[in-house]
Formats: sequence, structure tokens, C-alpha cells
Amino acid sequence: MAIKNTLLQLLKRIGRLFKFLRNVAANLLLLLFFGILLSILFLAPTPPEIQSGTALLLKPTGALVEERADFGGLSSLLSSPIQGQTIVADVIKAIKKSSEDDRITALVIDPTSLTGASSAHLDQIGKAITHFKKSGKPVIALGNYFSQGQYLLASYADDIYMHPFGEMILSGLSSKQPYFHDLFTKLQINIHVFRVGTHKAAVEPFVRSNMSEEAKEDNRTVIGQLWDTTLQSIARNRQLTEEHIRKYSEEYDQLLLASNGDAARVAMEQGLITELLTYEEIDKRVQEHTNVDENHYRRIGIQNYLQGIAIEESPFPSEKDQIGVIVASGNILMGTQPRGSIGAVSIAELIREARNDEQIKAIVLRIDSPGGSALASELIRQELELVQTIGKPVIVSMAGTAASGGYWIAATADEIWAAPTTITGSIGVFGILPTFEKSLTAVGVNYDGVETGPLSSGVSPFEDINETTARVLQSTVEFTYRTFVDLVARGRNMDPDNVDRIAQGRIWTGLNAFENGLVDQLGHLDDAIKSAASIAGINDNFDVKKIEKSLSPQELFLQEITNNFALKFIESETQEKLLTSRFMELPAIRDISNFLLSNDPKRVYAICTGCNPTNTLN
Repeated sequence: MAIKNTLLQLLKRIGRLFKFLRNVAANLLLLLFFGILLSILFLAPTPPEIQSGTALLLKPTGALVEERADFGGLSSLLSSPIQGQTIVADVIKAIKKSSEDDRITALVIDPTSLTGASSAHLDQIGKAITHFKKSGKPVIALGNYFSQGQYLLASYADDIYMHPFGEMILSGLSSKQPYFHDLFTKLQINIHVFRVGTHKAAVEPFVRSNMSEEAKEDNRTVIGQLWDTTLQSIARNRQLTEEHIRKYSEEYDQLLLASNGDAARVAMEQGLITELLTYEEIDKRVQEHTNVDENHYRRIGIQNYLQGIAIEESPFPSEKDQIGVIVASGNILMGTQPRGSIGAVSIAELIREARNDEQIKAIVLRIDSPGGSALASELIRQELELVQTIGKPVIVSMAGTAASGGYWIAATADEIWAAPTTITGSIGVFGILPTFEKSLTAVGVNYDGVETGPLSSGVSPFEDINETTARVLQSTVEFTYRTFVDLVARGRNMDPDNVDRIAQGRIWTGLNAFENGLVDQLGHLDDAIKSAASIAGINDNFDVKKIEKSLSPQELFLQEITNNFALKFIESETQEKLLTSRFMELPAIRDISNFLLSNDPKRVYAICTGCNPTNTLN
């Protein structure tokens, strides 16, 4: 009896302890929630006044993107690494508006928080900066250190100032990734691949120990063209020769030795930096073009500037004809997906909204995607075709990447625009399925039972794929590829055999795609919008309406939290965080993540894995 009473007392104490811990945890979460809410309510800035003698400060945070990704809620926010994002359209709008705004007297570029950008996005922003310079206002870039992507953005400035202890390296581009075939062999994991396309390299990291010659040929061509374009842009912006910039990149070690290791002096003597100044000295230099606030040059950031001019714009809806712009950014998936991914249902709803809006006379679909589910891609393309059947033109504008499934969506549009440095093509499909029967048997796990036919068990990770299932999967992949090729042939008015010759999974730059007939025009989003208006017959008298999902109050709240966390992450980025983000951006690691997230019920994918050359602009 004494033992029983002792156990009862012990259990009661344990119960009280758990109740206490539960209350503490609940109270801490409640305090956290209200703390974040109060910080947003009381620390969020009011819409700013745009004063005279102000410099517009272009300081992009994180990666340049078409659309800021949503995070799936508070749990995702607390568990996932957060990286900042800057919307390209916001940057361009602010630069263009400020060029006509007498209160803005200079543009200052500070790219130090920029962590990633495509060549196409930087070229697009560069054109806006070039337009700004026509106003006669100065453009000044500054930084302690410049990566090559940061420097490409800075190179559009009239003057570039760097800290005397800084550095600017043009390291070039690469396309490398880890290969896991030997690892899977040692772990006795079978990787079953079903594909069409001699150049479809998406599956290579899982079934090879090195890059195939076909993949090397594709990647060498693409990164070679991207690098040539980068050197040409820098040379043009700095009024130097392309050969001079190339020599700086390829002989940097010798230049550094000749200057006794003084990297900043090398950059200045080679004409890539205007002057070596501390931040205090740079501030004084910018003050020559602005008014002064508390001993610093007067400035306003991109978002604050956009908020300021939004207040000044008319609150009444326009009655003009409209061009509807829909952004399709991220991996292509089935169902409803948050921003930053392309959901077949999500995008179809936006397309349907534009189709039913009588004020919208044409649609421009802005694509930035390496592809994804083949079925989801086709569902989106069909929804666009329904718009065309009622007489509304559909124009596609490709951003940094519009390949494989991203190209599938575009295939039958009335017109396709791409930047010369867009990565596109990759017309090919595949399926990939791992099975673990050998590795499980090795540790004593067996899989057995009965079935009524060879397809009854479906596809299971616990057993090998039988010949019947393999034939079904390969036939499905081959049919999907033929459908893809036929759609491209119909949409671009080409012979299917000619499409097949430039397909086979091969990737192209926008320039090459234009030469091969896969792209109709070279240009950026503004060019595509003007073309859409012309095709729709509304000329210059129109407004542009971005069609996007409206965020609920809860989603707006979480987005504000996410933005604040992301900014702090960038500003306090440690080497550990930097390495983590770089690791997650390795092509093979990114591809594994894409496959895990993909939800194609037919297990057939149109994904391009060579569409993000590393070091591009990091």
C-alpha cells in the first residue's frame, strides 16, 4: 500500500509539473505574439514625406525576385532559414518615377545586401538606371566590398566609391554540382529513371558520377554567353574595353601580386573603381548633391519612396483599358500554392479573373521558373489558351529563367519575349523513382504479399519496379515529350521534327532561343506590355494592372513579421548562415528539394537543373 501511495504522489507531481510547463510555454508564445504585434504597430513607419534635395537609395536586400515568396505561417517562419527578397518591379518603378521627381536629386546604389540576382534582372534594372541618368541627376555607387553581381549593378553608376581596404573580384561563372551515384550504390539504393532527351541532365546527379558530355556542352555554351554579356556590360558602363575587363578577371592574381596585395588599389588603378573613400567621406561626397539631415545626406529607400508617391496618386479607379500582368514565379506544382511557387489552381484562378474582366484587353504572363510538374504546366497553358479563344492576346515575358515546364506554359502564347540572358528551352521530360529494397533487406526488413496483377502494388519504395510498371512509366514519359514538342510546334508555327532537333532537353539563352525560333522578340517586361497593348489595339492609352491573390489580414501580418526577420537576417548574417544558404542553393541539393516538393500524380516532370549557374551574380 505504501508503494502504491508513493507512486500516486509521484504521478501527481509529474502531472503538476507538466501542467506548469504547458502554462509557461503557452504564456511565452502569447508574449511572443503580442511582442511582435506591438513592434509592428508602434515601430512600423508612417508613410513618409518626400522632401526636396533627397537621394533615392537603392539598397536591395537578399535576392532580386519577380514576386516575394510567402512563408507558410508562423511555424514555417520559426523553423525555416529566412532570406530577404527585393521585387524587381518595385525597384524599376521607383527609379523611373524618381527620374521625373524634382525632389529626388540623386540616385545612390548600395548593393552590399544583395545576395543573388539573374543576369536578366540586373540588365533590366540597369536599363532603368540608364534612363534615370538622362535626367541629368548623378548616380553614385558605394560599398566596402563588391561581389561580381553587386559590382555589375554598381557599374551602371557615374561614380563608384569603395573602402580603401575593400576588394572587387570578377571570379567568372561555373556550373558544377555533386553527383550521388556512388553513394547510392554503397547504400544499395536503386534509382529508376525514365526520360526523353539526350540533353535532359536533371537526372544526372542521381545516376552518374560526373557530368555528361552533352550537359557540359550545354552548360559551357550558356555560361560562356552569360559571362561574355557580363563583361560587355561592365566594359560599356565603365567605358573600358571588354578585353581589359577579361584580363582583370583572368590575371587578377598577377595584378594583386604587383600591388603587394592591395586589392582596392588594383580595382581603382584598373578603372573599375572611381575613388577609394571611407563611408564618412562618401557621405560628404553625396551631400554635394542633396540636402543634409543630422550630418548625413538626405535619403529615402525604395519602399518608402513608393509609399510616399502612392499617397499622392489618385485614389479613384481608372476607366482606361488595362493590360493585366500575372507573375508566375517558382516551381510549378499541382493545386493551390503560396506566392513564390506556381500552383496550377492558384495561377488558373488569376488567369480566369483576367479573362472575365472586360477592362483587361490583354494578358502579359511574367515567367521566372525552371519548371516542375508536367501536368500542372499543361493545366496552366490550357487556361491561357481559353483566354486566347475569346480574342484576348496572351503575351509571355520571360525573366531570368523560363525553362522546361516554364517554357511549356509559354509554348502557345501569341508572342514570347525574353531577355538575351534569359535561360530557357530545356524541352524534355523525365520521371525518377528511388527504391530501397536492397538496403532494407541488408538491415533485415523484407517486403512480401499477394496481388491480382503486375500493376496492383503501384510504385512502392520498398520493392523493385517490375517490367510492366517500367514500360508504363516510360510510355507515359515518351507521350508527354511528344505532346510537349507538338505544342511548341503549333505555338511557334514550326515543324515538329525541327522542334525535336532543338529540344531533347537542351538549354538555350534567350538570344539563342530567338535565333532558333523559340522566342519571338528580345526585351524586358515593359517591352512585352507595350507589344500586348499594340496587339490588343489600345496603343498608348492604357493602364497596367497587376493581378495577384489578395492577402488576408493574417497573411499580411505574417508577411510583415517575415520581412522584419528577413531584414535582420541579412543585416546580421554570420558565416554559418551564409554557408547554409549557399549549401541549399547547390544545384543538386536544390533539385532534391524540388523533387520532394513536386506533386505530379503521373510522376512526370519538366524541370531544368542547369538553369542557375553558380557565382552568377552572388
